[in-house]
Amino acid sequence: MIKYELKKILCKRINHLLMLILLALTFVFSYFAMVSSFYVDEKGIEQTGIGSVRKLNQDRSRWQGILTPEIVDRVVRQRQETEKIYAGNIPNDIYGQELQGYYDIIIMVNGILRADKEFESSAILRMPVEDTKKIYQIREQNIEKIISIYAKSEAQKNFLSKVYSQVKTPFYYEPYESWDILARYTNTLGLIMILLLTIPVSAIFTDEFQTGAEAVFFSTKFGRNSAIWGKIGAALVLVTVVFWGIMLLFSVINLAIMGVSGHSVYYQIDFSYSIYPLTFLQKHFLILWCEYVACLLAASTAMLMAVKTRKNALAIFLPFVLFAVSPFIAREMPFKIFFQLTPDQLMNINNCLRFYYFYEVGGMIFRQVYFISVFYVLLSLILLPFIYKNYYKSRGKWA
Repeated sequence: MIKYELKKILCKRINHLLMLILLALTFVFSYFAMVSSFYVDEKGIEQTGIGSVRKLNQDRSRWQGILTPEIVDRVVRQRQETEKIYAGNIPNDIYGQELQGYYDIIIMVNGILRADKEFESSAILRMPVEDTKKIYQIREQNIEKIISIYAKSEAQKNFLSKVYSQVKTPFYYEPYESWDILARYTNTLGLIMILLLTIPVSAIFTDEFQTGAEAVFFSTKFGRNSAIWGKIGAALVLVTVVFWGIMLLFSVINLAIMGVSGHSVYYQIDFSYSIYPLTFLQKHFLILWCEYVACLLAASTAMLMAVKTRKNALAIFLPFVLFAVSPFIAREMPFKIFFQLTPDQLMNINNCLRFYYFYEVGGMIFRQVYFISVFYVLLSLILLPFIYKNYYKSRGKWA
């Protein structure tokens, strides 16, 4: 039944067009990702293009290894000396020869110094020289402050302490520009995929009514049971295969060109106080997993609306509201905790990883990202019997 429904989906020209659009967007976004960064050579000439990220990573790889306090001290002193000489007007050749190479380390130091405050790119310039070798001690002190601010119970304090202890210092460093770029572009590509995939998914349940073939469908031997589950299964297979096919293709293309440098580096080197101890590779797959969950939820809600209304437009509209409109509504609404858990957050994981959102229920503590990924998987599955039941009832006089 699933194979039959998939053949029906794949034989439609509109669905051929949608798949071609998604494939084309994969290559377009891959190109945009690969040229989104730039490299400055020793002469101060800025270079862009497909090879710029590899050149940038190669330049920064001079600092690859354990970032000991002595190395941090060297970087901070060098950055402060450069600022004294050029007072903010650093020539391109000096940037290419010096700052560009250790720019990631500057980001790390600035992030550690600002802690729970808004990130400030000039924090390193005001750092006292006597503190430069104490950067990891400063981080530990700031972690204690964060725990005291956000932990409301002893269980929460223990939880945060355990989470932060999983990332060891001094940090190990490799250039991670490739993964940083991927995180920015998978979000947009994922959202487009969600909106486009609801079109063939919703049509699975409206075709019979639009063509007047529902009498034939419900009067067949399996029309009342396994044929309906076949439709649901076909939708899930379509979403799964297309999503992972597109995202893995996008990832492979970009990493093949830009390189995989930084895959084993902990994300905390970029945002030191994140409560998610993940490497950049793990972070990338967590983002993809959450976007896949969003696709499943969009498919389930689209199918349910299609069954209820028998209208494709209405079925497509609900996922659009959940994932494209909801973020704008949340900005104006006062219910902050509620909007931390809405489905659109599945498409905002890159930012969610920076927040201290966690919840205690019955003595168990859940972090926002892990909670919503599990909750909406379960919700997507819970909706499936309702889709079946409502479509079963649609058989009318052919029951």
